[in-house]
Amino acid sequence: MKITWVILTVVGVGLLAAIVWQMTKLEQRILALEGRTAPVEQRMSAVEGRIPTVEQRVLALEGHLKPTEREGHAYVVVPTPMRWVDAKAYAEKMGGYLAVVTTEGENQFVVDLARSKNVHQAIWIGLTDEAGEGQWKWVNGEVFEFSAWEQGEPNGGRGENYVVMGHLTPQKWNDGTGWARQPFVVEFNSVKDVKDITTK
Repeated sequence: MKITWVILTVVGVGLLAAIVWQMTKLEQRILALEGRTAPVEQRMSAVEGRIPTVEQRVLALEGHLKPTEREGHAYVVVPTPMRWVDAKAYAEKMGGYLAVVTTEGENQFVVDLARSKNVHQAIWIGLTDEAGEGQWKWVNGEVFEFSAWEQGEPNGGRGENYVVMGHLTPQKWNDGTGWARQPFVVEFNSVKDVKDITTK
């Protein structure tokens, strides 16, 4: 009986040691794999950081990022749909701002420019009331006087703080949510302000 117990104990200890050894090997493999994923994640981040640059180059080759002049200002249509805050940041990176539409003539010009670049959907412009409900302000600080609201607009309350042009009617404005993704028009104070973001 004692010999059987001793044999069972030795076998049990051996099995336990084998299990612990296997678990240790598995933990080492997991750690090794996790170590390999870190460089992969870093490479993915680097690639993702370059994607807009590649897209910008394609757009430039297609002529979308070529500025169009009007009354001393320059305008560029960016057909890539983005959220309003991202479009605003992109415009600033280019050296401009989301289009500030202050006259009926400029309103029509922006619509026609977007259509000439095959953008036939609503586009972001640089008007927001995110700082205070109903207190519409242009992103460049110009006084808000001219408007071209669609009938019954703005109507979104606190949930719709950003303005799109052409939601229902090409020349008319609508307040929308910041989560929607829309193409947009960037305005520059002069052609000299346009930065070549296609090479960055």
